[in-house]
Amino acid sequence: MKTLIYGGRVIDPANNMDGNYKILLENGKVAWVGSDLPDADIRINAAGKIVTPGFIDIHMHEDPVENGTLRQCIFPMMLRQGVTTAVGGNCGGNVHDPIDYLNIVDREGAAVNVALFAGHEYFRTAAGAEDIYGGSTETQQQEMVNNIQAALCAGCVGVSFGLRYVPGADKEEFFRAAACCAGTGKPIASHVRDDADAIFASIEELAEAGRKFRIPMQISHIGSMAGFGQMEAVLKQVEQYQAE
Repeated sequence: MKTLIYGGRVIDPANNMDGNYKILLENGKVAWVGSDLPDADIRINAAGKIVTPGFIDIHMHEDPVENGTLRQCIFPMMLRQGVTTAVGGNCGGNVHDPIDYLNIVDREGAAVNVALFAGHEYFRTAAGAEDIYGGSTETQQQEMVNNIQAALCAGCVGVSFGLRYVPGADKEEFFRAAACCAGTGKPIASHVRDDADAIFASIEELAEAGRKFRIPMQISHIGSMAGFGQMEAVLKQVEQYQAE
């Protein structure tokens, strides 16, 4: 099955394209982009519209699971905005066991492609450390680690943290959970521990984990956490990490 999309403004930053091109899809994949008019089984006139690769939303919170099934409300809305891949499980939270969640998505399908972080707070609570202001025991931390590692093996794309929301998770606990990504190439993402003038030390804590375990890191909500006059200095701090 060949589908031709024509008449629209094609914007593809990765390939430095911005202009009136035609796109030929074959068996669900882009087979050709150009100015000619090839034969096709279906033709779609995109005049007056922008045609782009699907957007990736790297920070969202996934749709809920009810009675063992996915209740889709957010995902269809994202698709209408041009998002085709969404990354959930951010800020340390999962709405449901992430292994089971991914199995449900595989079984039922979803409006968008779904990637999922394993949420540190989710597994912390599951291990019995329910007090966000209190620490966790050695037994609880080991259970956390075991379950996070299982989630990563089952397809989770990394580990997320909401250190801002879980003051009781000290640096040792944070590092122990972050170490699950060591050697996997998978990132850690965190709503860092503090904002305003404390943002610099909070980002350094995240960066230290990245350096120690040689893993990628992503700072969540940098816009709000450094939004009290610190942004210029914080961006220089991040650029220094990138240079390293």
